[in-house]
Amino acid sequence: MNNTYGGSDMRRAFTLLELIICITVLLTLLAILLPVFFQIKKNANKITTLSNIRQLGFAWRMYISDYDDTLMRSVVLGNHWWGDNKGKGMLSPYINLSTLSDPSLKYYKFDNTYNFSGYAYNAYFSPVDSKNNPIPVLYSQISEPTETVAFGTAAGLFSVNNNYILYPVSTLTSSNWFFPTFHGRYNGFGIVCWADGHTSIMKAKNFSQNIEYKKNNLGEIDKDNNPFTIEYFDL
Repeated sequence: MNNTYGGSDMRRAFTLLELIICITVLLTLLAILLPVFFQIKKNANKITTLSNIRQLGFAWRMYISDYDDTLMRSVVLGNHWWGDNKGKGMLSPYINLSTLSDPSLKYYKFDNTYNFSGYAYNAYFSPVDSKNNPIPVLYSQISEPTETVAFGTAAGLFSVNNNYILYPVSTLTSSNWFFPTFHGRYNGFGIVCWADGHTSIMKAKNFSQNIEYKKNNLGEIDKDNNPFTIEYFDL
């Protein structure tokens, strides 16, 4: 509709200055809101990870109950605790392992045989003797379940054409000065499920001299600032 007054057209286009002001305001709003959206997504991922690891701990305790207090080993006759891509693992009777993948990042996978989830199991729960025979461990042998790691966010790091890539690992170790595996994927903090079933957020302390491990927030679950002790892992 063409409205006129006194013979002149009242409609007018935006001036260049007005357009610049509008674009500037929009860009400013984007600069303010985008970090907020990313933080919301990161917090949502952290909540999912906390839930996943808590579920792992609960399934692990049910396994222990069914096997007369005996701790699950990381591997038994080729059957890994984390299962294959169909969810068949030692914990699969208690939890759908195929749905337990960490939403925070994508790992490099060597193959699609296994259902790597981004979480790892305490390696010290699977000891062997001098002939490499498994030594059974009972839950009752854990002296301080509230301060002994069961599961945690984890990753390894390797180089391809001078590019460092995260890959999934199945067991979590301490005192690994050169190749730390605890992954602080949330601004340097990772998530741990303890042997008593509670979860907590822990700082990934890095003692490695390799700067790439620090860049990728790979460190250790440590209490005494000594990379050669295993206070959170041993029985």
